[in-house]
Amino acid sequence: MKRRDLLGAASAALALPRLQCALAQQRYPARPVSLFVMTTPGGTADLSMRAVADLAQAKLGTPVVVENRPGAGSALGLTQLARAERDGHTLGQITNSPITVLPRLQKVEYDPHTSFTYIAQYLMLFTPVSVKADSAFKTFQEMTDFGRKNPGKLRWSVALPRGGAHIATEAALRQLGVQSTFVPLKGAAEALTALLAGDLEFIAVSSYGPALASGQIRLLAECGTQKIPHMPQVPTFRELGFPFAQTVAFGFGGPAGLPASVAHLWESLLREIVAMPAFVERARKFNATPAFLSGAEFGATMRQDFDALGKLLPQLGFKTQ
Repeated sequence: MKRRDLLGAASAALALPRLQCALAQQRYPARPVSLFVMTTPGGTADLSMRAVADLAQAKLGTPVVVENRPGAGSALGLTQLARAERDGHTLGQITNSPITVLPRLQKVEYDPHTSFTYIAQYLMLFTPVSVKADSAFKTFQEMTDFGRKNPGKLRWSVALPRGGAHIATEAALRQLGVQSTFVPLKGAAEALTALLAGDLEFIAVSSYGPALASGQIRLLAECGTQKIPHMPQVPTFRELGFPFAQTVAFGFGGPAGLPASVAHLWESLLREIVAMPAFVERARKFNATPAFLSGAEFGATMRQDFDALGKLLPQLGFKTQ
């Protein structure tokens, strides 16, 4: 064989893997896509992911299957996501607390900055401070004024102890000089029941919609950075100037090293889905708001909150890693 033929054969051999890789990417998805949700079925995290899965499946023409991977405050599912194959057939939901809070408070088997490819944010969920509808407190200031004058008598709870709303509220009360009594409970339903029974003065939970619609509660402030739609009278913690404010964000991610073409496909798909009337309507049913951020923006937001909590948590008396 002539030298020119040998060189041609060698070049073809080197080009073949690249060609095969390109063809594989063009055929993506080549099989069903699994979407990990780090909670049990039925909550907002699960329902919103299933809404996305249905619409994505219709667009891709390939099954998109939601798999619930709860445990260890979402750390179990995120660890499994971080260790998944990097071919785009295993993706998962990423939310604030397991990324920005949990790694600060306990040992986890993933790095929030290097273990994942952040694809996009698709949803925001609000966590307002709520009181009973017949409460004497008409504003957040009235309530905290009472708390400052009556140390320990302002009792409160959240759906997720040591989560973003817990930390944001604790920081706000500390800034205002309020000595309160935090009551750890098991989830939003238990916290709401305790509030309505008169065992608490206020709660901060995301599943406030039915109680608000039925006139059982009143909202005093939103623990995050964004206004609750159609409720401009409710101030945010950011507007009130408190040390930390975090709106619950739901986004998509994959293991680190995800092919750029796959990340871009899903980022574009999510941008399209959040604008679909069908998704907007389904989100409205669980009091969430479609809100798109690119992968770069979503990842930057998570890092910003992670860094801020690194300074704030020790000041609040939380033992950090």
